[in-house]
Amino acid sequence: MKAKAYPYLFILPFFAILAQTALGDLGANPVETISHFTGNWAVFVLLYTLALGPLRYLLPPSKLLSWLARTRRAPGLWAFFYAQLHLLIWLLDQILGGQELAKNLSKPFILWGLAADFILLILALTSLKALQRKLPWKKIHRFVWFALPLIGFHWSLKEEGDPQKALLWLGPLLLLYGLRRLKLKQNPLRRAPPARNPYPNSGRDDKNSA
Repeated sequence: MKAKAYPYLFILPFFAILAQTALGDLGANPVETISHFTGNWAVFVLLYTLALGPLRYLLPPSKLLSWLARTRRAPGLWAFFYAQLHLLIWLLDQILGGQELAKNLSKPFILWGLAADFILLILALTSLKALQRKLPWKKIHRFVWFALPLIGFHWSLKEEGDPQKALLWLGPLLLLYGLRRLKLKQNPLRRAPPARNPYPNSGRDDKNSA
C-alpha cells in the first residue's frame, strides 16, 4: 500500500452507502439504514484511531505501528466526517419528515450524542496547523476519551437502546488503555519508541502524546 493512498481508504464506506442508495438496497427504512451505517463507521474509525496508541505501547516495536501512529490525523478526521454525516441525516429526517425537532433534541440519548459530536468538532478544529501553533492541542486531544462514554450512553439510551453493542465496541479499547496505564505504572521507564509528530510543522513536540 502506498502511503499516499492510505487516508483515502476511509472513503470507501461512503462510496459503499452511495452505491446501496443508488441501487435502492437500503431496506424498508432507508433513513435509519444510512443513519446507523454512518454512525457505526464514525465510531469504528474513531476506535481504530485511538487503539493505535495503546497497541504501539503494548506490542513489540514495529515500523508499521509507528507509521500508523504518525498518520492518526487522517483517520481521526474521517471519523469526524462520518459523525457529521450521521448528524446531518438525523437533522434532515427531523426537518423534512415533520418531526418535533425541539422536543427530540431534549431526549437524553440525543444530548449525549451531540456532546460526543461537539468533542469531535473541537478535535477536528484543533487539527488545523494554524491552531496547533497557538493552542496546547495535545492536551485538548486527550478529551477524545470523554467521547467514548458519551457514545456508549447515546447507544444505550435511545429507543431501541443496545447496551451490549456499546460494551462490545467500546470495551476492548478501554481494556487496551487500562493495560497500557497499568504497565506504565509498573514500569514508568518503558515507553513506546518515539514517533515523529503526526502533525508536522505544528511548532510543538510529540513527547506529551496520549
